[in-house]
Amino acid sequence: MDVEPVGLLNTGLPLAIMAMLAVLIPLRIVPRGTRSQGQVFGAIATSAVLLALAGFGLWVLIFTVHGVPVFGAFMHAPGVIGAILLRRSLMLAIIWVPVLALVWLSLAQRVEKRKGEDLMR
Repeated sequence: MDVEPVGLLNTGLPLAIMAMLAVLIPLRIVPRGTRSQGQVFGAIATSAVLLALAGFGLWVLIFTVHGVPVFGAFMHAPGVIGAILLRRSLMLAIIWVPVLALVWLSLAQRVEKRKGEDLMR
């Protein structure tokens, strides 16, 4: 069995991409100046779904770059290949879930700060 060693392109770059997306997606989705924790929660939930889909696409790209015929295999066994890719996508959650949680905390604090400023006025 030929296993590729952990390296920048096969491990570091995908992890960095997912961590970066975990910061950028919610910042883009949350409405500017919102005073609603519900809107923040909805944006975080949407971000989690988008991050899982991004991880799925990232694994398709990684396998394709390494010469695995992902699309051909998907045509023959869509359920199996989809499950494999989804599982690998959710394994990337070990990186983006903590980052997304920190972004959520930051956004929630901003909402409370705005509410406090409104009360002060």
